[in-house]
Amino acid sequence: MRSLSGAPALRGMKSFPLTAVTGAAGKLGRPACRALAAAGVPVRAIDRSPLNEAGLAGWQGDLADPAFCLQALEGVEVLVHLACPQPHDGGEEAAREQERLNRSVFETADHAGVRQILFASSIQVAYPDALPMDGDSEARPSTPYSRAKRRAEEWLERWSADRGAPARILRLPGLVHAPADYNPSHHAVHWREAFTYLTLGDAAVLLVKLVQADLPGFRIFLPASRRNVLGLPAAEAIRSHYPEIPLKLPIQEIEALADCRALRREAGWEPADRIDGNEPFPKHPLARPCARWRPWTKGPPASSGVVL
Repeated sequence: MRSLSGAPALRGMKSFPLTAVTGAAGKLGRPACRALAAAGVPVRAIDRSPLNEAGLAGWQGDLADPAFCLQALEGVEVLVHLACPQPHDGGEEAAREQERLNRSVFETADHAGVRQILFASSIQVAYPDALPMDGDSEARPSTPYSRAKRRAEEWLERWSADRGAPARILRLPGLVHAPADYNPSHHAVHWREAFTYLTLGDAAVLLVKLVQADLPGFRIFLPASRRNVLGLPAAEAIRSHYPEIPLKLPIQEIEALADCRALRREAGWEPADRIDGNEPFPKHPLARPCARWRPWTKGPPASSGVVL
């Protein structure tokens, strides 16, 4: 077995199946590939962008082309599908391109004999029907991007049931290098996302944990930092921004607006970026009361575009 760089794996290291990572040259793909390789997982990096510029070795091509996709996935047992062809704010055409890509990747993976799939979905699929948010939060996509992600989730749920194969969905929030990088400007979007974020380092470690974990069936997880972009304690954020949203726990027991206990229990993961982390997290302007703002019991109207 060889690592991403081609160096032999250390003797005595646990053997893991060949794992393909799509979108390997992307924002999350690069740290994910390096973290997997460092953990002894043999990685096949795949992207339509030049991989050498990202310091990776692998396959370059269009995953929407089934012929290329079949070649790229030959011998692969685990697929980590991170590729997303357009920015998340794209319209209907971007969503259709995303769906074509997902269909090609998933159908080809099934034909190639891939045994388990991890898929990078989005927290935008979910809705804060109750707090804290988690993998069981209601699916209520409201944009072309989030609807395309939801259809991919549904395809994988059927595939998992039909094949008896593991499929793991990650409804990822905004990904940042460090908390201070996050600068939300669209209040309506971030209210729906419970003002969550996740560092790229934590996301990469999570992918390693899930590749290594033996989790059967279909699972949806919602990973996030314990902190929020408001810079507020969870109880204060709930009282000021979600006063009419039902709570899953007594408010004094809620540590964060997103509950990662299932990931801690099933995969042994929790974010290193924690409430007691060393890096200061400045309060965002949205944390201050504003006479123009009202909490929405059904979420902010899609057309409001409120910016505070």
